[in-house]
Amino acid sequence: MNESPYELIERLHREEIERVSGQQQLPASQRPPQEHPELPEMGPGSAGAEEWNLFRREVGRLIQDGHRGRFALIKAGQPISVWDTMKDAVQAGRLLYPQMTCLIQQILPYLRPLRTGFIGQCRD
Repeated sequence: MNESPYELIERLHREEIERVSGQQQLPASQRPPQEHPELPEMGPGSAGAEEWNLFRREVGRLIQDGHRGRFALIKAGQPISVWDTMKDAVQAGRLLYPQMTCLIQQILPYLRPLRTGFIGQCRD
């Protein structure tokens, strides 16, 4: 079989589309929750441990429901609310839970790297 690179790519693309379209996908509500081992568990005595562990349990469902990249407002014993921006989530947290701590976390299956400091040239 002497296919040109273009014909090979076209054939592989067509075969993959046929393979994927033949698979039946369950609706999001019926899919099993995904485990996300990248999100570490907090110990029971830590501040915010209940909220964090609740987020860890629910992050798979939130992503399946189409909330990836949005922000979750989490207070133990309360339903999780989802907001488009961090600013909206902070404002809602202040209104819903004044004088109480709550967790605001971006809905991702991993933790984003924390960047601190200033990168630039030092002056003498």
